[in-house]
Amino acid sequence: MDLALFDFDGTITDSDAFTKFVFFAAGKQRIATGKLLLLPEIIAYKARLTTGKRIRHKIFSHGFKDIFAVNIAAQAEYFAAEILPDLVRPEALDRIHWHKDRGDEVRVVSASLELYLAPWCAQHNIALSCNQVEVINGKLTGNFIGNDCSAEEKRRRVESAYELDAYAKIYAYGDTSEDRALLELADYAFYRYF
Repeated sequence: MDLALFDFDGTITDSDAFTKFVFFAAGKQRIATGKLLLLPEIIAYKARLTTGKRIRHKIFSHGFKDIFAVNIAAQAEYFAAEILPDLVRPEALDRIHWHKDRGDEVRVVSASLELYLAPWCAQHNIALSCNQVEVINGKLTGNFIGNDCSAEEKRRRVESAYELDAYAKIYAYGDTSEDRALLELADYAFYRYF
């Protein structure tokens, strides 16, 4: 049996699902103020002066801090069922099915959010490592549980989930520098293509 590791945003999808979820689920007021308050951070990210990890946390915190988790969970279920399918690349889904048909273990390893990835992965019977959101007293705190699941953290999550020597071959699929550590685990690494 082989192991297949997939990044999600930009690899399985044709665009950034994290940002689309924020615009879908965060209130209009928070989006409007976030565009203003976070503009310097967004510019710094686009200019590669800050990390995806930092901007993801700031955007998530601004958009969802102190929101009731049950309300966001309902929106995330809808997003996973109705919006994500239109973002998924057919060739990525074909590759996932190819691995599953061979009997391979398939896992999504993503810096995107468990809120919508968990229902999507459950629908496709795929294991998942990603950013989990912290909830206290029924409300989102605006923080993630543990480290942001990007860069070296992707490698750590995979190594803690699997005995890698037990697999004949490892395949990995990614599309950004945040996937480099994941791709380095693989016997067959696919960067921006299948």
